[in-house]
Amino acid sequence: MAIFTKYHHENVQPSKTAADLLRTGNLISFLLSVIVTLYCSIYAPTILHVSSAHPTPFTTNSVMTTVYWLVMFFWQVGFIASLWGDEHTQTVALTGVHAHFILFNLFHFAWVLLFVRHHFTLSELFLALNFINLLALYVRLHTPSFRTLIWVHLPVCKFPLAAIAIDLLHNGAIAMHCHTLGCRIFANVWIWVAFAFQAGLVVVFKDWAIGLLLAYQWLSLAIGQIFTKVVALQWIFGFAIAGILSVLALAVMIPRARQSSDEHGSGERAPLLRD
Repeated sequence: MAIFTKYHHENVQPSKTAADLLRTGNLISFLLSVIVTLYCSIYAPTILHVSSAHPTPFTTNSVMTTVYWLVMFFWQVGFIASLWGDEHTQTVALTGVHAHFILFNLFHFAWVLLFVRHHFTLSELFLALNFINLLALYVRLHTPSFRTLIWVHLPVCKFPLAAIAIDLLHNGAIAMHCHTLGCRIFANVWIWVAFAFQAGLVVVFKDWAIGLLLAYQWLSLAIGQIFTKVVALQWIFGFAIAGILSVLALAVMIPRARQSSDEHGSGERAPLLRD
């Protein structure tokens, strides 16, 4: 446990032995997460079967959700591989995010096993713990270089956080047996509460990446709701939220891209001006 917490801060460099243990912990926890997810996606009762048997106002499109998780897992394979390769990624990951990634994998492992066995209250608890874990990592992340964003922050924090944000709502609705008209009306209100919080992440942290990932999740929810209950407001709200988050993300991304381009251009012109 000491190794797990000692190198939690980015300014503390792990020893070679500690780094090897952290790499191994990341790998083993990741394998547990992936193997149990794949197993429970193939053999009954599958995650999809259980989710489909309990439709809620937050049910997402199964194809889009499956594609999202597969892309995330493949991206995380790249992150795990980089722990034995790229020195920059090793330093950032092993000193800043290792504990959160291991916890994410272990909490997800527990959630899958509980969810397919219909222990929805307990599975919701592990989703909540995972959401807190990922949110704690998210708020302490510094503005990364593009390489750090691609190889560390996206696979370790932003991809999982966007997924858990929607899973938390769906699993919670199942646990509360949300099938009545009153519950659907409550969901119509709560969806905007969730949106306000998520839009705050995009605006306050100027984070276009989390905005686009959340927009994808809400688009998946909107399409899923069309097949769940056509005569309802939830799918309309889902499309609206996906669109607003996309606009907010682009409003953050475009100025940043221009600023980065200008700074890069200024750096290239500076030697010429000195000459």
